[in-house]
Amino acid sequence: FLLKNSQMVPQWILKRKKFFANFLAGFTDAEGSIFISNGMASYALANYNHHLLNQIYHHLNRLNIDLKPPKIGRKKGAQFIDKGKMYKTNGDYWVLSVNKKSSLIRPKSHLGGGLLKPTPEGGFGLQL
Repeated sequence: FLLKNSQMVPQWILKRKKFFANFLAGFTDAEGSIFISNGMASYALANYNHHLLNQIYHHLNRLNIDLKPPKIGRKKGAQFIDKGKMYKTNGDYWVLSVNKKSSLIRPKSHLGGGLLKPTPEGGFGLQL
């Protein structure tokens, strides 16, 4: 629903850092998560659209965010349980994640900044 009739981020969004940051915040709200696992912070986006996640991956790389390409989180037809109900994936479910502390949190003086910034409440929010 964020990208009408398109499977890619429009070029006008990619041309301006502020527009991309706003897009990424909205996409994260719909398709992403920021969490701690085994004492380490992670940022992840998950979606059936490999091309879209790959485009986001390349753009984050251009912004000096160090991350690995999207990988399959669940193959097409995989069964999983969520809240006690059994589901089956309709296609390959892709995951793009950032796990390196140096890419998640960096001083503003560093070229490109980090992906997350501390909030006054003690949490973290997106920044680019």
